[in-house]
Amino acid sequence: MSKTISAQEEGIPFAFSLMTPPVPRSLVVQDDYTTLVGKWFFKSSQVGHEGYVSVRKVEELRQCLKSLRVSYVVFNCLTIKPYLKGGVCSVLVLDFIRKFVQFRDELLLSEKKLPVLCERLSQLGNFLSKDFENARTLQAAFNTIEVLGLTGPVDYSKWKIEALVSYYGLSVGYASHAIDMTCPFSFGALKHALSLLSSGIFLIRILRPSKGRKLEKYGHSLLYIHYKHLNIFYDPNYGARDLNGCNHAHVLFENFKQNLLRFQVSEARFYKIKIVHPPTRSDA
Repeated sequence: MSKTISAQEEGIPFAFSLMTPPVPRSLVVQDDYTTLVGKWFFKSSQVGHEGYVSVRKVEELRQCLKSLRVSYVVFNCLTIKPYLKGGVCSVLVLDFIRKFVQFRDELLLSEKKLPVLCERLSQLGNFLSKDFENARTLQAAFNTIEVLGLTGPVDYSKWKIEALVSYYGLSVGYASHAIDMTCPFSFGALKHALSLLSSGIFLIRILRPSKGRKLEKYGHSLLYIHYKHLNIFYDPNYGARDLNGCNHAHVLFENFKQNLLRFQVSEARFYKIKIVHPPTRSDA
């Protein structure tokens, strides 16, 4: 299972976690995330992504997700709702990954081709914002996910992410420990987590934990792409940042603080994404 980085791992007092955490003094925002120094590929928001969905279409996608037969999870038809609240962050992040992989493979991610790749990425915001209805429908199907069992040494959170990304022909490899943003030493924990990451694509899930079958009251999906000559951080509520020349830990930490303060999501975790086979998305 996921766990908070402990005192033994970081040499600090045991990290704590509360269901409704007070905001620690260390997390009072000093730098507005949107004004940090650095370039943006594009800016975005999720305005307009909430709304009504077709229950029939959601059920069709739920059946498709169910047919992938990922261990330890179920997509519960009884949790389908006709109105989607909370946005479509997971769909937007996975669509970003899908297009990035397409661009990367076409251009072979060589340093010589980086300007072309960056130009394509700068146009990606238009693609991600053009299909609200289908994004809502898929997100509503994603939101029916629950875990089974909750017993034994199983990383249920990792299997939840596996069940969602498998729809796109992706899989989860490495999964980091959870970073507790209510801990006074959370910045050190984030730096340590980043130091352990190899090059690649990482879906980040930051959530408000719960002991129920969803493992969260709600959460938010982000994206971190880390290569030698290309580094990107994408939050659907703000846009995609070019991290080259930036302190990655500082930028991500400021974003995590903003999300904690705005949405009370306190537990962040990195999942490395692997390409398995061509995506099943109909518009791929």
